[in-house]
Amino acid sequence: MAALETATLGLDFGCFSSKMTLAYKRRPTGRPEIIRVPLAADITHPERLNAPASASSLFEFVASAALEEGRLIPGRLSLDKDESFPLKTIMVHRAISRERTIKGMPGGRRLLHKIATGQITADMEDDALCQHFELLREMATKSEIRKGVSIETVVLTYPNYLCNGEEEDDFDKYSSYYLGLIRPIWMRHKPFIHFEFVSEGQAAALYVCEPFSDDLPSIDPMAFWKPLIEGQIEHHGLNLVVADAGSSTLNIQVQSVYFDINYNVLSSQSNVDAVWSSGVQGGSHMSNSEIRDYVRDTLLAHITQGELAAIMTHFEEVKWRLNYTEPKSLHLMGTTPHITVHLQPHVIRKAFTKAFKKGLQTLVKELNNIRRLKRNFGVVLCGGSYCNPGLKQEVAKLMKKIEICAEAEGVIMRSFFIADKDTMWSTAVSTGAAIAAMNIPSLTRVLTGSAIAIQKATRFPAPEMWRGDPFASVLFRQVGHIAES
Repeated sequence: MAALETATLGLDFGCFSSKMTLAYKRRPTGRPEIIRVPLAADITHPERLNAPASASSLFEFVASAALEEGRLIPGRLSLDKDESFPLKTIMVHRAISRERTIKGMPGGRRLLHKIATGQITADMEDDALCQHFELLREMATKSEIRKGVSIETVVLTYPNYLCNGEEEDDFDKYSSYYLGLIRPIWMRHKPFIHFEFVSEGQAAALYVCEPFSDDLPSIDPMAFWKPLIEGQIEHHGLNLVVADAGSSTLNIQVQSVYFDINYNVLSSQSNVDAVWSSGVQGGSHMSNSEIRDYVRDTLLAHITQGELAAIMTHFEEVKWRLNYTEPKSLHLMGTTPHITVHLQPHVIRKAFTKAFKKGLQTLVKELNNIRRLKRNFGVVLCGGSYCNPGLKQEVAKLMKKIEICAEAEGVIMRSFFIADKDTMWSTAVSTGAAIAAMNIPSLTRVLTGSAIAIQKATRFPAPEMWRGDPFASVLFRQVGHIAES
């Protein structure tokens, strides 16, 4: 019996939903092929009941849990409950527990209150997360069997902002807790499974930059690159800024992308300066928290079980068509037409402005940093937050302003929203994560033909600049030649 093709699984654990993508290589092309992991085929499965009919929603596993009768119940059923919390907020609380960080996440303040009053315990949080990860493993395994491949590596993602405060070891705490939960779940079925981590920003960038074959119509690489680079291909590559505005974070990744004369991508490389900010809290789901508090304060004693969930479900449906910059009111309906909440324009504007403020400030700051490098660059805007017409309109205006400033300095800058060109944009992070592991060379491949050496470097000519010596003292080499330093 022939051995199965090895595969990697990219797992994007999001604030509203989780997505998964399988990646594997078919000989002789060597190019990664991907397949997105769908919800259960059985339409009576709890995760399929009442799921939206859109194509992308078939690959979204609801990542929230509802407090009911002393338990946290995860999954799609939690959306019908008044007291539901994003599992990602629960995860960050268990891993990091810093109040300032938790309060900056959707549902964070409510979660802290429930914990302080003893209504939610650590065991309840762990159990809800494990149930979610077990469901994801089960669905990934079904896709693995159906496709005839064998998952050997699971690539987990993390928000970029966890690495902004490295002195507090946020990433180490997050990854350690994450692995402590998910590794036993997988190892009961695959004892030799391997785990890797990649940032959400890096994963989104790889989805845009790296070539792969898709089982569904998604991005057209030529449509992406040609408008950005036609007539001005540079040997040092094109700087591409990928700004992934998810439901709770903005993740920024800069890639240097290299092309051949036909505009096909040859390779890409992470390009992150030490002074750049790679991520910040904030996103569309934060507006839900603001509106939820307003609804609860408005209804007070008139609210009955299930009304708050129904009203927030209505808000979630309409907010993707809501331009918060326009002076329009909104009526949210509960379980009956008799239960409604009137949102005035200033309430709507306040909720969305607060949700997007930090992200917009960070995006403008970092794009201006890139502009000052005096090199042509492109900007790809991906993530669910840009689906809000108000934010999209504001960002489009900011992009035009930066483009004009760049042009005045002799720099070409182009930008576009990925959702305008790709129907499967919501799986960008999970797909990029799966591709990331496919591009990691084996240890044997790395050591073959490699050498370890020490190169002397001195500050020259200014304190902030360094110059390395042309030769280095070799400590170790695997074969009989050494690449030039």
